[in-house]
Amino acid sequence: MATGTYAQDAKNQEAPKVQPQAVWLPQPKVGEATQKLLELQGRGTLASDRQYPMPVAVAERVYKRYVDSFAHPIPERLDSTLEAQK
Repeated sequence: MATGTYAQDAKNQEAPKVQPQAVWLPQPKVGEATQKLLELQGRGTLASDRQYPMPVAVAERVYKRYVDSFAHPIPERLDSTLEAQK
């Protein structure tokens, strides 16, 4: 008959001492990682097979907000400061 639990038995065993090995990889060029991610996205390699449909009422509000965003010009720069609330 075994005594204790699996967790206790595992805790009592010493883990083997392994020296980590340094692995040097070539530094990616600027934009290389982004390019690879875009390729994966375009091929759908990592895409989920699940669909997440949006309710019609939500889709209509999203589209209205998108269309309404064109009613305001995009400022050349945003002048905004954060001030502490009093």
